[in-house]
Amino acid sequence: MRRRAGFTLVELIIAAGTLLVLCAATAFTLIVAMRYWTSCGDRALAERNARAALSIITAEVRQALPAENAATGYHALTPAVDATGLLTPNANSVQSDALVFTEPDPTGYQPDSSGWNVERGDICQRVRYYTRDGAIYREVTRFTATGGVAQTSEDPVVAAQDGALALACTFTGPESLRIAVTSRKGASETVLQSRVTTLGH
Repeated sequence: MRRRAGFTLVELIIAAGTLLVLCAATAFTLIVAMRYWTSCGDRALAERNARAALSIITAEVRQALPAENAATGYHALTPAVDATGLLTPNANSVQSDALVFTEPDPTGYQPDSSGWNVERGDICQRVRYYTRDGAIYREVTRFTATGGVAQTSEDPVVAAQDGALALACTFTGPESLRIAVTSRKGASETVLQSRVTTLGH
């Protein structure tokens, strides 16, 4: 009797097993590649968020200037500190998760005008950077001429989508500090730091 053309059951089982192993290996490789791709994307986004926040904060804090008004500037700190535009952190509390400083108010700081008085409250504004709900916010407080609060506004600087940002500041001198921004996205975490010296007097 002549044998019919085709595959035996054993051959089919071996072929199916080999195909199954190849499919499993391909699926595993794809899963690993997708996880790596996601991780790279998370790391890039975390670094971009940290870099953007640090860039904005350091550019503005360099403009910090001591406010001579007793109610708005460094005179209100206890115990007393040397003249500084940096209010938090300061010589009394060298580390903080917020950054508070005074800078010239664009509408009131006019040293060339007649009647210029460095002790007026409205020549400087107080700026506060802080973290809330995974985002870094900027709060600006403007003052009246006598030092009373005229207006406060708040806006997010950088909002981390599906991630979180944190701010840490260390006082290193009357006109200098170290700022660190931590950005988390997925399993990735990026910490960027910068040393900043302010304008001073």
